[in-house]
Amino acid sequence: VPGLFVCTAACDPIDPVGTCGPGLSCLFTSDAGPGTDCYAAGTAIGAGACAGGQACAPGYVCVDQSDCLAWCRVGNPNDCSGAACSGLLSAPTIDGIQYGVCPPSSPGP
Repeated sequence: VPGLFVCTAACDPIDPVGTCGPGLSCLFTSDAGPGTDCYAAGTAIGAGACAGGQACAPGYVCVDQSDCLAWCRVGNPNDCSGAACSGLLSAPTIDGIQYGVCPPSSPGP
């Protein structure tokens, strides 16, 4: 639509509370980013915990319409309690930082 403007919240997927508030998640507005916005969140965490949508707890994302995994920054060893952060095929990026997910056995940051 010509002339249409949409506002989004520049939030942190790993720690959405600061911008979004309690009970809300920060997700990318497109697969590759860089835009993010606040969305309703669920409470699910871990393998087999979601079927897509917004079932995952804040700081988590539903991967492969199955697992609620913690967001992390690719290459940052502190985000997944020592485990490697796995990049996503879409390679979502904010300010040159690529985001991915922690393994199902890792609690995240």
